[in-house]
Amino acid sequence: MSTPAQSTRSGAATAVELLAPAGGPRALRAALSAGADAVYFGLQRWSARAFAANFAGEAATEAVETAHLYGARAHLALNTLLKDDEVEPALAALEAPYRAGLDALIVADLGFAARARVEYPDLALHASTQLNPHGSAQLAALARLGFSRVILARELSLDEIAALQPSGLELEAFVHGALCYGYSGDCLLSSMVGGRSGNRGRCSQSCRLRYALGRPDAAQLEPSRIMSASDLAAVAVLPDLLAAGVSSFKIEGRMKDAAYVGVTTSVYREALDAAVADPEGFSVRPEWRARLEQSFSRSFTTAHLEGRHHEVRSGGRGGHRGVPVGRVSRVDEGTGAVEVRLSKPVSEGDVVHFYTPWGQTEPRRLEVGGDTRITLRVRERVALKDRLFRLSAADVDELGRALVTGRLSKRPVTVDMRLSGEEGSPAELVVTDAAGQSVTVCGAAPLAAARTAPLTAAGAADALGALGGTPFVLGALDFAVRGEVFLPVGELKGLRRRAVAALGERRVAARRRSGVAVRTETGEAGVRTAVSGPSRSVPAPRVVVRLRPGESPPPLPRGGVWCLDVLAGDDPDAVARARQILAASGAAVRVRPPEVLYDAEEEWI
Repeated sequence: MSTPAQSTRSGAATAVELLAPAGGPRALRAALSAGADAVYFGLQRWSARAFAANFAGEAATEAVETAHLYGARAHLALNTLLKDDEVEPALAALEAPYRAGLDALIVADLGFAARARVEYPDLALHASTQLNPHGSAQLAALARLGFSRVILARELSLDEIAALQPSGLELEAFVHGALCYGYSGDCLLSSMVGGRSGNRGRCSQSCRLRYALGRPDAAQLEPSRIMSASDLAAVAVLPDLLAAGVSSFKIEGRMKDAAYVGVTTSVYREALDAAVADPEGFSVRPEWRARLEQSFSRSFTTAHLEGRHHEVRSGGRGGHRGVPVGRVSRVDEGTGAVEVRLSKPVSEGDVVHFYTPWGQTEPRRLEVGGDTRITLRVRERVALKDRLFRLSAADVDELGRALVTGRLSKRPVTVDMRLSGEEGSPAELVVTDAAGQSVTVCGAAPLAAARTAPLTAAGAADALGALGGTPFVLGALDFAVRGEVFLPVGELKGLRRRAVAALGERRVAARRRSGVAVRTETGEAGVRTAVSGPSRSVPAPRVVVRLRPGESPPPLPRGGVWCLDVLAGDDPDAVARARQILAASGAAVRVRPPEVLYDAEEEWI
């Protein structure tokens, strides 16, 4: 198994990218603190996650600039199907993020993609998973349309992904988060049941509801979540995805809270780095799985990736069920005391609840922990052998808070500093990042001789290294101050703040675009303008008769066309016979393939 180049955070594309969700500003901060190489976010409109906080107006520009400040890339998900009167507003909404240096646009509407390519020609186009990218012919067509990356359908197996490597496109795959029960981008259940289309970003998650199965001649089964899928957790197969040619590893979760984004991204940051460094010796650390399960889980699966598509269904609770930590071993009905034999240790501050035949009890925060047994006083009805689930763990919650607030950074931006000066001249601070970008700031007044407490290298390191709340961490400090001089700590910190702010602005400015270089209808560079399509004559109407293999053809009106609807699993011989029968009429025969057509099925189609 070959080892890809080590992932790095920079303006240029990397061999391996960890892509994290940013449903809002807090999640954006958490993702970057946790070490994401790139983030993806949506606007208030036209996003496949319409109910996320999202970003509007200047906030979208700020999201791009914040990502660039951290050395990460910013991808904008404008991945719904657009109506005619939405195209121009959507193109206009792109302009500010584009000028800020937006790195990629995630698109599901091919017509809109064509317009965006004309008006923002140097903006990378990524084909959304809503397009259900799954076959070689489809990827070849997307390449011709100007896409540089495809976000693969979640239903593909590792072998099917590997077969797409020759496409020449970057392959992006989901590695963690919610799975759709239907094919990516093709599910109409929410639209049909509740009038809310997933392809317009308004999925009602109808598949998470309870449904009853039954037949007119048989008793109905009890309602259950027969379509609710488990969550994807591909941490164990990261080396296999690397070997299959995946270059971007995507975490789902723009509807999740910021702490979830931070914790999940931090796990995959550690795991992906380990898989890249030693794919053969890679193994899943227990603490990784524990943090993932505790953050959010409906039960985990890699069923699609491993070709076990029938095992994707969870059937359990539609939301976070928590982690099972024990069973009831004794109940004192008089006092309400419930003793639990623990299968996992619990800690003070953990939030737990019981699963009982009568439903779930109210969540409660533990005042004491335990390793093997704990006793709780419970008002609700609880029986022997009922399970205790931990909804949140105090240590995981603290990790999430630290990442959201920026108190902890998994992949900070290292900067070197040089502090110089001597009696009679102002102090000078030079700050340089790993890319070689440098800023210099000077003190307002000359340094004076120290009567007591002269400035030392250790004191300077303490003041200059206090970089909390910024993306930066102090690397090397060159203390080049001559003689014993006095510099108040407040002034030294002021130098640091000015230098860090200036360096941050320089890092952001380096990624901005100076203008909107777009093509006019003549193909020359110019201002952005509406581009009309070529004029076309309207074809004369004609009758198209659709039928399935094996159906008897009805009379075909003069000038009519046959359309043979082929479904996955149809007998190739039956399809061939049907085509011969229809062709014998002398009329044109079209074949309408399935919505999802894998490479192995294309030959007989």
